[in-house]
Amino acid sequence: MKVSFPHMYSATIDRVAVSRARIEAGQRPVLQGGPPPEFQGDEVSWTPEHLLMAALGLCLFTTFEAFAARDKLTVVSWRDTAKGELDRTASGLAFKSFVIEIDVTVAAGEAGKAQEVFDKAKKNCIISRALTPAPEVVLRIASAPE
Repeated sequence: MKVSFPHMYSATIDRVAVSRARIEAGQRPVLQGGPPPEFQGDEVSWTPEHLLMAALGLCLFTTFEAFAARDKLTVVSWRDTAKGELDRTASGLAFKSFVIEIDVTVAAGEAGKAQEVFDKAKKNCIISRALTPAPEVVLRIASAPE
């Protein structure tokens, strides 16, 4: 299937209280957003920082899944955890590093193919390519028992 470009994406933020918002994007479930506890937020609202980490992890996952389907790789499981370190810099607050740890299990005998598929996913993930500095990736590939 040929995909036409460009694509447009949007999300709407509505203020619901001081530093609290409702995040909407079409028919998707509504999210509650706000600052993290470090900036007088709470532990339950989605924060810009957490959404960025989720976007990084989800982008690598969905890009990997797309290449896995194309290359007929049998994916048994995937779990990733993305972390970012925010700090003061000369130009203000900024992320100084990103690390994403990925555990993927594939069918027996497909670990080599999984690495090749992941290399394509990493190269084509639009979120990781947009981040500075580039995320460090810790990839662990396991084979499912036969």
